[in-house]
Amino acid sequence: MGMNDFDRTWHVGVEVILEDDVEEYHLVSSTREAALFLIESWPARRGRAYARALKACLDVIADEEGEEEARTAFVAAVEEARIDVRRH
Repeated sequence: MGMNDFDRTWHVGVEVILEDDVEEYHLVSSTREAALFLIESWPARRGRAYARALKACLDVIADEEGEEEARTAFVAAVEEARIDVRRH
């Protein structure tokens, strides 16, 4: 079985910053990592953009959507939740 878009690394990763007592950086660089982050580590409210991002990630698994669409949806969810992103 070859690599599909779910496993392929994005051209530009998204480094999110989670803050409790100490800043934690999480580099999300593929649709698989985005899906896992959304399901397991999402620190904020789950709004419409969150739902679209999760659906976009799952659609990549089903070959119904591409990796860049999933990345775009993930970034929109991060912005909606007002999660900080580390800029390079």
